[in-house]
Amino acid sequence: MILHGLAHSRRFERPIPNLQLPRYLGSWHLGVGSLALIHSALTAALLASSSSIAWAQTIGLSSVARYAGRLVWVEGRTGGQLLARVVSATNAELVLTLGGVPRTLPVTEIVRVSLEGDSLTSGAIIGGAIGIPVGVLSCQGSVTEDCNVLGRAVLGAALYGAIGAWIDSRHHGRTVIYRGPKS
Repeated sequence: MILHGLAHSRRFERPIPNLQLPRYLGSWHLGVGSLALIHSALTAALLASSSSIAWAQTIGLSSVARYAGRLVWVEGRTGGQLLARVVSATNAELVLTLGGVPRTLPVTEIVRVSLEGDSLTSGAIIGGAIGIPVGVLSCQGSVTEDCNVLGRAVLGAALYGAIGAWIDSRHHGRTVIYRGPKS
């Protein structure tokens, strides 16, 4: 036992027991249920990152109609790519203008339709999913009353989400808005 107090003080202080090492990660100053919180944060991070890999819509070709007037990349079954402007779209065909000339493509000839530019959402989600466990684990080694685990998780998600969106903004790619059925 270590006696706590000054040598010249006459007031008796309660002895502080020797520090003990934790038996496992969740028992280190995070309180009851902290291991379950860490498991939940890591599971959420893994699920969010795996679902954010492919954002292509699997609904019909008619979903491309809302991009009327915009330039899109259309990849055909032959492997060729067209840069054309969308006029209209139904589930059976896509009407485009290619060099000012209207052209109709049946759905059977289309592999995918993409927009130029990559959405920042995927980078923000991946960054936020990494930031949650980082925020939770940043409370390791601190006293429970001094560390707000939920606040640190939110702060980690916001900070790492912003970093992920910034990294994603530096990457120039294409956003797939329609993916044709496998043939």
